[in-house]
Amino acid sequence: MGELINFVKQYFSNIQVDTVNARELHKLLECKRDFSSWIKGRIEKYKFEEGADYILVFTNSGENPQGGRPSKDYFLTIDMAKELSMVENNDKGRQARRYFIECEKKVKSIDKDLSLTEQINEISRKLDQIKIAGSKWGYIGASVKKAKKKAKSDFNRLVDEAQIKLDFEFDEESKTCH
Repeated sequence: MGELINFVKQYFSNIQVDTVNARELHKLLECKRDFSSWIKGRIEKYKFEEGADYILVFTNSGENPQGGRPSKDYFLTIDMAKELSMVENNDKGRQARRYFIECEKKVKSIDKDLSLTEQINEISRKLDQIKIAGSKWGYIGASVKKAKKKAKSDFNRLVDEAQIKLDFEFDEESKTCH
């Protein structure tokens, strides 16, 4: 599915998140009401909260050349955009909702794969610690050998699993994934 709408990074409570410009969503959904009435009505009806579900940004780009107020841009969280798409109850709304759900699945998949990479790197660090401990002590006891064997097995399993999901390689020298 191609890109239906642009995502814009914005800060909510000092956390950067993907957002959607409400004007773009309004246009995509082919809403019959004018933008200002539509967004204000939806916020009131569905009890969306500024700072949690959307943020307001005031711009001069839409300013009337003969004077007037700056325009308000609403940047919506993906959850709010998805809900607005759903309640629009038309083909465009269903298409947009499916698009947002698909984007969420991709993000969750990437997060899971990054976690896998972190696990591989952690096991790699443990193997290095075992090697260092063995060289300092001059021998490796049975329990350390068992821990090393399990760590290597876990490590190889995670690398195999990750390589199926991601297009990256393990660097033997630096013991990291890239």
